[in-house]
Amino acid sequence: MMKNVKISIVVPVYNTQEYLEQCINSVLNQTLEEIEMICVDDGSKDDSYAIMQRFAKKDKRLKCIRFETSKSALQARKVGVMTAEGEYIMFLDADDYLEPEACEKLYQKMKEVDVDILHFSSRVVNCANLPEKRIANNQKLLTPFEGRIEGPAVFEDCFIHKKYFITLWNKVFRAELCKKAFEHMEDKYLPKAQDLYSFFIIAYFAQSYFGWNGDCLHNYCLGRGVVGSSSMNLDKFERYCTQVNVAKAMRIFSEKQNTLDKTEVVINRYYTQWIKECLQLWKQELPVAYAAEGWDILCKYWGIEEVLAYVAKMFWTQRPDLARRLNKLPHLTLKDREIKTIGIYYYHFTIGGVQRVMSLLSTMFLKMGYKVVIITDSETTEKDFPLPEGVIRTNVFHREQVKENNIQDRIQSWKSLIQEYQFDMLFYHAWTSNMMLWDFLYFKNMNIPVIVHAHSVFSFAVNKFQNLFVEITKVLPIADGMVVLSEADKAFWDAYNDKVYSIPNPISDDLKGQESAKWENKSVIWVGRVSNEKQPHAIFTIMEKVVRQVPDAKLYLAGDFDAPEWQELAVSKGLQDNVIFCGMIQNVNDYYKKASVYVSTSKYEGFPMTLLEAQAHALPTVMFRMPHLTLGTPECGVVGVDMMDCTSAADEIVKLLTKQEHWAFNSNLAKQSYESLEGYDFETAWQEVLDGKDSPRMLTKPVENMIHTFVNHYEEGFKFQAKEKPKTIVSDPVSYKIGRIITFIPRKIVGGIQCVKDHGFVYTVKYAFAKVAGKKA
Repeated sequence: MMKNVKISIVVPVYNTQEYLEQCINSVLNQTLEEIEMICVDDGSKDDSYAIMQRFAKKDKRLKCIRFETSKSALQARKVGVMTAEGEYIMFLDADDYLEPEACEKLYQKMKEVDVDILHFSSRVVNCANLPEKRIANNQKLLTPFEGRIEGPAVFEDCFIHKKYFITLWNKVFRAELCKKAFEHMEDKYLPKAQDLYSFFIIAYFAQSYFGWNGDCLHNYCLGRGVVGSSSMNLDKFERYCTQVNVAKAMRIFSEKQNTLDKTEVVINRYYTQWIKECLQLWKQELPVAYAAEGWDILCKYWGIEEVLAYVAKMFWTQRPDLARRLNKLPHLTLKDREIKTIGIYYYHFTIGGVQRVMSLLSTMFLKMGYKVVIITDSETTEKDFPLPEGVIRTNVFHREQVKENNIQDRIQSWKSLIQEYQFDMLFYHAWTSNMMLWDFLYFKNMNIPVIVHAHSVFSFAVNKFQNLFVEITKVLPIADGMVVLSEADKAFWDAYNDKVYSIPNPISDDLKGQESAKWENKSVIWVGRVSNEKQPHAIFTIMEKVVRQVPDAKLYLAGDFDAPEWQELAVSKGLQDNVIFCGMIQNVNDYYKKASVYVSTSKYEGFPMTLLEAQAHALPTVMFRMPHLTLGTPECGVVGVDMMDCTSAADEIVKLLTKQEHWAFNSNLAKQSYESLEGYDFETAWQEVLDGKDSPRMLTKPVENMIHTFVNHYEEGFKFQAKEKPKTIVSDPVSYKIGRIITFIPRKIVGGIQCVKDHGFVYTVKYAFAKVAGKKA
């Protein structure tokens, strides 16, 4: 055993056989002989330990310690520090090396300045052909802060004011300080950022620092280890994620020292830096083939709530890209899972088609023996559907209040509901919500399956050329299953989700045994919400044409036509004696009985309950053609015309109103269509969903490829349009403005002609005067 050891050099070793000889030689060949080198092998799987032993046999100043399994460099350094006999302690990484006179010069300088920490110069060696800018940045980072620092400022100037950097291997430490600091360190496996953790505690106890920007005595070989490597795999990614444990360890230390009020800002800064770094690595560098496993690693270390909070802040508008990386997340199975409580989520419970379905399903699930909780964003209102007896109603943090910086409010709200109601699965009816991705990921992490109930045709957003169409094709594959309303929808979604069930909407008991409508009524009924996709203006145009041939024909409007513009529109088209505004009512049956024909003007529908209701009353239907609708075929008493072909729609209505035999034929088909659905076994179909029974796919591989090709091309087209459209408008502002002035009158004439066609002359004139008056005002 050597006496009067001046400097102990502690070297953690892990699979560095290529560089270890250079490292050891650089220490044992120091001009200062009173040194010791402590190499701690951290469970290496290569020949590193054998190399250490070979050198130790030749030079007794080298001590070898071995861990059978890896415990991380932190534990290796801790054992080395506690073994050290030197007056001072240095750290050296096994892939770096010292200049021959390093220890001699550093020992002399330590004696001269007499401090706890001596910070000296290090040379950055480019070992992987890295960009010179990166080399220069690292060189600047390692430069000592020249001069002396005393007391608490040693810690503050490093971690708060950032006057010098936290690296261990370009510093010399007083041995007593080092041993005291490492005694306070957690015995944890910390494979990354352990340098920071170690220096955090060392600097806390240190009372003096001196920065010496002299000769470069240490060579930092950038590119040899993990830091310099560019490829990302799951093992390396997990190393980055373990940094959260460093933040936790620093917090534990601070709490024990009663100094969290002073150090928390530092800890939080590193915490935020590390989780953002991990998320960027996951999204940009981890291959997409590993993205699902990488997500599990993120949640394992940082927790789903924190991950979602930061993902939302960083990638709020990039949901499709995120979902694309996550569509390989394994689906939660419902097989052999005991389901007691079912959650049903939608935006609100106000009177409407989706809400009616929710009400009917809730009643059915109760009958099947399940507990049911309806969850909405909105509070209860007077326009809500009556809550079925026995069903619980509650609210989650409203989606419209969620922004990229407060997603945790929504997550905490879900967490509270799960704890309170203990639901075992969730039926998610808000299948186009921008909250889907965040909600799905949280529920999946909570081991609660989510089944999406889609209430419209898969392509509805194509109609508006919306990016939503792309987003839902990326997000819905993450769901644990889907319920759709037609075979066409099932065929499409089979390309994206392996559990898709086609189940028609349930039938309300109050439809059974309804009195059939009569041809003699000579009336038309339109039922629905006043919204863009329902195209309510079209029924006025259609009815105007009908009345020309059947002057006494009546139109019942069952919907929220409360705004004055609708009465004005009826007057402008001369329909004031033909249109009856019924308002938004819960029970429309009495009005179906008064009608002879049901008319739908929708752009798209998934499974229109109003169509089913009309067929329950044996009403023939005229509608804009939607081939995907199960109940929307000629065999169901439905006459289809081209979209917005109001003239053909009017002609078909007139034909039904004036030709009794034709009407009776279609009325009979409508009744048969309803009766076929009335015999449908809804409970069995839904029980198969709840049991997780497999649903046979309808797709052949060529059709599946066709669907993916179509969606991919749609996405590219949407991106191109979004990118190019602004350029077209602003590329030449002067020419654009001149062109708009020149074409102003022709554009107004064309628009006026179209308005006359759609709404009539009187309405168009009133509208034009109103616009002029508005501009003058």
